[in-house]
Amino acid sequence: VAMRTRLDLPSGACADTDLSSGVDCAISIRFHGQSPEAFGLPRPVCQPLDVGGFILNVDVGSPVNVDELRFNVHGSGTHAECMRHVLPRDSGKTIDQLNPQ
Repeated sequence: VAMRTRLDLPSGACADTDLSSGVDCAISIRFHGQSPEAFGLPRPVCQPLDVGGFILNVDVGSPVNVDELRFNVHGSGTHAECMRHVLPRDSGKTIDQLNPQ
């Protein structure tokens, strides 16, 4: 089933697209090995969660594995640009306030 959308642009032009037939441009984050890196950001980290000395990893006796993941989305290739990327955090502005008719 097609999922169609239409965007009416401020110039008067419109853009129609089928959201069900997009192109996957995702880049996998590899916590152990080569992974996308940008801007000198730290590498992604995956490690067993340590809760007050109790390590949640079956290899050390825990009944379950619980991993803690840390990565910065700006260096992972997983995020899309948005207005929050360039506005002050406390601006409170919404997209309709930035694109007046």
